[in-house]
Amino acid sequence: MRPNVEHDVFEAIAKIRDGALRLAESGVATNADIVKAMHLGCRMPRSLFDDYDDWVDLKPIAINFQDAQLEEYNVLVLGNGTMAQGIAEMIARSGCRVHIAGRNAGRVAAAHEKVRQNCYRGVSDFTEKQERVSRISSGTFHALPITRWDLIIEACSENLEAKASAWHQVSTRLDAGNLIATTTSSLRVADVSRVFGAEQQVIGLHFFNPAPVNPLVEIIAGDNPDLQRRALGIARLFNKTAVMCADSPGFIVNRLLIPYLNACLASFCSIEDVREVDMLMVQRFKFPIGPSRLVDLIGADTVCTIQWNLHQAFPEDVPPPSELLSSLVENNALGDKSNYGVMDYLKRESQVGIIS
Repeated sequence: MRPNVEHDVFEAIAKIRDGALRLAESGVATNADIVKAMHLGCRMPRSLFDDYDDWVDLKPIAINFQDAQLEEYNVLVLGNGTMAQGIAEMIARSGCRVHIAGRNAGRVAAAHEKVRQNCYRGVSDFTEKQERVSRISSGTFHALPITRWDLIIEACSENLEAKASAWHQVSTRLDAGNLIATTTSSLRVADVSRVFGAEQQVIGLHFFNPAPVNPLVEIIAGDNPDLQRRALGIARLFNKTAVMCADSPGFIVNRLLIPYLNACLASFCSIEDVREVDMLMVQRFKFPIGPSRLVDLIGADTVCTIQWNLHQAFPEDVPPPSELLSSLVENNALGDKSNYGVMDYLKRESQVGIIS
């Protein structure tokens, strides 16, 4: 390992801690919710924050759940990608009905089948399996059923144009007053709300991949007590631990995690660097996995998009995507979703003599 790699690792860790302090000081989230989010959202060890004496208060948010809408929901999911599929599976497992909608009929059908197969996992009783998959339906935007939706979840690509296009294709078939949740991970909810033209109805529900398993959801509901109550009720319905945060790009987890991953990728000059950095993070800092593996799990394209959005929002604090991260995306080395990840790409590059 080259001498500066260990220094780069410590610097990346320091930026996480400093960034957490800035989020708390700027009012994006409470100290307790930042620690909770980082621990549950990406399994970041609590020990990173143990010397912050006032960060151990994990008092729950004082919201009245008595009126929360916890009956069986009829949920519309806009999108058919990896996150949309995970959210649809999560909803079906919770006992609610879910309809998956997308632009392309073939992709929607494939997403439906993937969710159906995933819903079979962990269930041995045949009747229960059938009940679970019977809650799932799908179709294109233009064939959207005219029905009552208790919740609409937008889970399209992470750019305003794609989200606006999807919304405007379905909005004429929806009743006024629907509660809309965007799953954006790096855009401001207010910006999504603006392109939807529904400022008073949009909240942020940022789930984490894999949505059926990861216990965290970040809630962005402004200062409206009714929206906060409804959002927290939905989180409980889906068996999630909720943290409340202000409407700031990246919210809590991605605002801290993605720049850390980008910094680690920027430090890689060889395959040995990757192995050493992953080992340092796991053995010394007690992370569950190293940064290269985490990039593969999230998807290099997703990491790159979020890093770019954060750079645009905070150009003085967040650099653009590193050269390696951009190269991963350009070469379809997206990780698990393309079965070709960071190590695969670096091995190939080393064979042709581009890196050592």
